[in-house]
Amino acid sequence: ANPICAIFMEDSSSETTVKLISDVAIVANNLQPAIGFNNTNNVIDLNGFHLKIGIPEILNTINGEGSFKGGLYNTTSQLSLSGNGYMGILNFHDNFKYLQSLSLNFVANQIGVSLGNQLTVTYLNLTNGILNTDTNNLIISETGNITGASQNNFIIAQTEIGGTLRKNFPDGTNSNRTFTFPIGSNAQQFTPATLTLNNSKFDNAYLTMSVNNEKHPNNDAPDNFINRYWQVFAKGITLVDNYSFTGNYLSTDVSGD
Repeated sequence: ANPICAIFMEDSSSETTVKLISDVAIVANNLQPAIGFNNTNNVIDLNGFHLKIGIPEILNTINGEGSFKGGLYNTTSQLSLSGNGYMGILNFHDNFKYLQSLSLNFVANQIGVSLGNQLTVTYLNLTNGILNTDTNNLIISETGNITGASQNNFIIAQTEIGGTLRKNFPDGTNSNRTFTFPIGSNAQQFTPATLTLNNSKFDNAYLTMSVNNEKHPNNDAPDNFINRYWQVFAKGITLVDNYSFTGNYLSTDVSGD
């Protein structure tokens, strides 16, 4: 990748675009942002290349309300983000909200970056730090997966805020599908869940999941409950023979015996 210090974009009443023509690595310093958007008309077009922003040893930020242009479905655009603090909000342009890969390397158990709108990725690589969906959907494509998730590196998808992690599934009949959703309700609460569906039909199907750190509103038990529930939504999944769900809660979630 070709290294540069930063990208600063000018004020403009019309769309101003920086378009990559090769892989680029931005290595800023603690005194300036790595990306400086001036307004919402500023766009950085990945154009099928790999943009690397920051290194783990220093603070690298994205300032302003501009956006990144990923690609359409099956894009080869890749984005890698690193730093020793909060980078900022990722906004993606119009219908170009797809990435082949998104890689994060921030500080363990700290939010490294937040989504400003919906994003679909094929490969999500979590080396260090936390991705906050805020009120948005993070979608893993049909052939996609998530690597590196742990109690230090995961996705905040909080039900009451509105953010979700969604997994799309390839079509199939009499098929088995399983996926682990490495989510939590805040940066200190990693509470992943795994859902397995057996002998089912999948037609343009997906599952979404989020989690809340409170007693389920339909649970009327006066004691002996957990202050944790997962919200699941399914589409395009029928003829389910059987399924299993495993949710991991914290010891501090337990109320009673």
